[in-house]
Amino acid sequence: MFKWSSTRFSAEGQCAVIRPYRKNVINSAEEKIRFDVFSEAAQTYVGSCYAFTSPALAVELHRQHGYRVRFNDNPQYPQILEIHEEVPVPNTKASVST
Repeated sequence: MFKWSSTRFSAEGQCAVIRPYRKNVINSAEEKIRFDVFSEAAQTYVGSCYAFTSPALAVELHRQHGYRVRFNDNPQYPQILEIHEEVPVPNTKASVST
């Protein structure tokens, strides 16, 4: 969706709404998830990032679906710790902020 590549998510223990678009297996205990970050306040996508998660959580994160997730508090090693809920997000480029 964005003209630039994904960057490491700046994890600060916060919850965020994400829309996964790619998964890569790193090893048997970890997967790398690339996702678009959705701003509920602005109702637009505000970035493209990546973080890591367990295979058990990765299997529940489906492409093109929106999720409210909680991150760890390590910006150098961002991890998705839990999925709070699935949330509706737009699926169009018209909603993208560039």
